[in-house]
Amino acid sequence: MLIIWLDASLQAMAKGGPEHRNAQGIMRDYYKSMGKIAVIEGFLGKHIDVLVYDLTTRTMTAVEYQTSKANALRNIFHDCRVCDEVVIVSSSQRVLDGIRADAKKVFSSAEFEKLSFRLLKEFVPQKLEEKTAASMPE
Repeated sequence: MLIIWLDASLQAMAKGGPEHRNAQGIMRDYYKSMGKIAVIEGFLGKHIDVLVYDLTTRTMTAVEYQTSKANALRNIFHDCRVCDEVVIVSSSQRVLDGIRADAKKVFSSAEFEKLSFRLLKEFVPQKLEEKTAASMPE
């Protein structure tokens, strides 16, 4: 299996608009803070928003950020075949719920067990989240 680890930490190399690139950076930093190798736009047969490798468990995780349901099932289909775990992330609970419902209908139970669905705010360090919330107008 050919894995290409690019040093894609520069936001300019990330795909998508500003929200997508920002989310990729947040997710990468989260996994790196846990001592894992995390690369934006890691390539494993296709580009994966954040490709994570855990040296301890020797497991590969695909992390995909979704602003809508578009392309989600296609990403999951590929990622389930090349990674040990697939994490679908969104800023919207509604988007996550829709993707989860669609995935449950089309994927086998073994594939579905590889999936987890998380809100982006779960990846933001608590202090940063508090600072961001405090600066938001009411």
